[in-house]
Amino acid sequence: IASTAGIGMPAGPGPAAAPFPAAPGASAPERQRQRPAATRISRPAIRAILRVFILQTSTKFPMLFLRLLRQWHRATAPKHSPQITSENPMTTLLRICLLLMLPVALIAAEQKLTLKVAGNCGSCKKRIVKAAESIDGVTDAAWDKKTKVFTAVYDDAKVKPADVKKAIAAAGYDAEDVKGNDEAYSKLPDCCRYRDGGHER
Repeated sequence: IASTAGIGMPAGPGPAAAPFPAAPGASAPERQRQRPAATRISRPAIRAILRVFILQTSTKFPMLFLRLLRQWHRATAPKHSPQITSENPMTTLLRICLLLMLPVALIAAEQKLTLKVAGNCGSCKKRIVKAAESIDGVTDAAWDKKTKVFTAVYDDAKVKPADVKKAIAAAGYDAEDVKGNDEAYSKLPDCCRYRDGGHER
């Protein structure tokens, strides 16, 4: 293989590569000026912008929120039921009054009755309670064989105390001023005949 010296080519580094062709009509300083410079906002500037935004919206945001909430309530409320808003305070007042009067009406409808009823034993208790609760409107009837006291809860719109006395008397038992039915009394067991000194059991 022939050396490069024998051919007549000078030894050493080869020719340098040609530079990349530049854009026509633009020199190097002009190309540097054409590059957009990166804009950076400092932290104090960001804080100042946020402070101005908060000051501008702090008074408007609550009112905007309330307005949106009211519109949502009106859109979701049933059409057949009245809306309770500041525009109809009488409706709200009426509902409150009805809620307060409801327990009073329920209490007024139920009354407690206390009577002195004659009797001897547990069998008398069953008959007296059964006779009283056979009337519509009488509940929680009870009779104490030691004290001879009868108690019950009744609806004064349906029942009168005199009706309860008559029902107990019809079973053969004296209910205060109402004497027990003689025929019903004669059918009572011996232990229940309080007029004849029947024995308790």
